[in-house]
Amino acid sequence: MSREWGDDPLAVLDAGRQDAGTHGDAARNGDAGTHGDAARNGDAARNGDGARDAGRQDAGRTGARPVAGLNDADLNEVLARAGYLTRRSAIVLPAAADPAGPAVPAIPAVAGAHRITRRRTARLAGRTPRQARPPVSTRKALILLAATVLAGTPLVLASVHLARTALAARPGSMTAAGPLLFPAPAVAGTLPQRYGPVGDRAERLVIAAFRQRFDAANLIPAGSPAGLVRPAAVYGEPGYVDPATGQTAWIMYLGLDDPRGLGSPPVTLGRLMTSLLGPASTIGPWPVPAGSRGGSAQCTVAVLGQTQVSACGWATDRTVGAVISPVRDTSVAELATVMDTMRFNLERSGQTPL
Repeated sequence: MSREWGDDPLAVLDAGRQDAGTHGDAARNGDAGTHGDAARNGDAARNGDGARDAGRQDAGRTGARPVAGLNDADLNEVLARAGYLTRRSAIVLPAAADPAGPAVPAIPAVAGAHRITRRRTARLAGRTPRQARPPVSTRKALILLAATVLAGTPLVLASVHLARTALAARPGSMTAAGPLLFPAPAVAGTLPQRYGPVGDRAERLVIAAFRQRFDAANLIPAGSPAGLVRPAAVYGEPGYVDPATGQTAWIMYLGLDDPRGLGSPPVTLGRLMTSLLGPASTIGPWPVPAGSRGGSAQCTVAVLGQTQVSACGWATDRTVGAVISPVRDTSVAELATVMDTMRFNLERSGQTPL
């Protein structure tokens, strides 16, 4: 059966295939596998040479006639075009060939994706999956709450102290000092009062010299008016040991309260501090913050009873007071801070100025 060469190479190829089937083409019946694996695996369509050789051998064995009008060159061209179209065309399967659903488009390959996947898999392999935390019991919650409160209490106290200090620094916002407590309170600041006789001789000498120089300032008005009080006390410093005596460190306090008034606080305090220093002193007092009780405050270093002591004092319009402690026990800066806290217990609060 003859075929004419047309414009469509695929039509001619189909015609050649039909003729090969009419005359018992070995390529369709599997004989192509005997004569070459190219026809069975579809390589004839891609390469062209395997199909041509198989067709010639089958035609010679079965007596099939070659297609009229096609020579070897034409057949090679047809097969070459068919292979090119087959390689360039996208193969689309019908819907029935994929019962699971529509075909999923292929994902373009990314360079190095397999390496990234291996590294991520290696990282995830050693991880333990997260588990939900069990709920905290009521007992544990209460313990945590109590610990939080205890931890925050010092911060609250420190904040209150700073607020009080800031308010004291503002003119007119401080609580004015009232009269001194008489007798002296059992606790001043956080220091407990020491009772009984003083056993150490050096300490007795310091206390005696302190009393003598305090009186030498001539702060008491003439005639000893009624209502005049002179509190005095020795307070211990728990946790601090005097290296000279091996006993608890101490602070001595003397005060004077005149309801009629003592005059200008800076002048009153200057007279007291000069008397405490003594005539042989080569240094003078220096001012320190008076704290929330107001008035004037000064500190210095003096020698009392052959012992070097830190000395600080304050004065208001009606009160004056001083505290001393051996320098080896309490520095001047420490004593100034202690005096500020002690005044809250040594003085009654007065009216707040507007």
